[in-house]
Amino acid sequence: MTVRRSTRRKPWTAGVVLGLILLGTLAPLYWLVTSSLKTSNELASIPATLWPQSLSFENFATVLGEGTIVEASLRSLAIALMTTVMVVVLASLSAYATTHLRFRFGSHLLTLSFVTQLLPQAATLLPVFLLWRNLGLIDTLPGITLAYIAFQLPVAVWIITGHFASIPNEVIEAAEVDGSGPLRTLFRVIIPMAGAGIAAVAIWAIIGCWGELLFALILLSGDLQTVPVALASMVGQHTTSWGVVLAASTIAALPPLLLFFLLQKYFADGISGAVKA
Repeated sequence: MTVRRSTRRKPWTAGVVLGLILLGTLAPLYWLVTSSLKTSNELASIPATLWPQSLSFENFATVLGEGTIVEASLRSLAIALMTTVMVVVLASLSAYATTHLRFRFGSHLLTLSFVTQLLPQAATLLPVFLLWRNLGLIDTLPGITLAYIAFQLPVAVWIITGHFASIPNEVIEAAEVDGSGPLRTLFRVIIPMAGAGIAAVAIWAIIGCWGELLFALILLSGDLQTVPVALASMVGQHTTSWGVVLAASTIAALPPLLLFFLLQKYFADGISGAVKA
């Protein structure tokens, strides 16, 4: 009887835990969207209202009229796409060399590259800034893109390596028998078979670039603001229009949320595939 009761209680326990996690995840998002639709007076009222008494799109009109967030979003999108393409290509080449070309010390280099992720991001800020300044990469889109590639690449290599390692060697040997060279085998055979891992890396890179603040704040000037920097600059020292800030945050949150909800299956499959391998 005891075994049966514990078995029956498990779904309820899991449901409660998942419900609390979901509530904690969605509550800030709900508060962000509903607060952006309130008037300034209602937003400052105490106690706070759970739903706008009268829907107001004035904050969104102000944000779109200024155009700062729109320009920053387009700039962040361009940086994220450039970073993602380079990360996917470089990570695929690295993973292929490690798993199927019998590259000497490949596994050690893979471990060493991943260990770099243990360093706090702030600890690398000053060295990167000094190096980028000497190279003339400050206040340039290639400069911030190169920095993002460097920080995204180790995780990308780890994920793709797990998927490449699960591909049987017989498939590679069959491609070689047909006269396919290493690069052709990589792009014609291996990458299509590891599509989930490639998709996971792409989503990871885009979301990581979109929300990064520290390096964008240091390596780019005010004319080349990305989304996080533009949002941070909207908070004034003495006065802040919180309704406008919330509306801008809502607009900025839409692209990564839509991307993740549309491609979450591929992201979950890609991460789980890397862990299993």
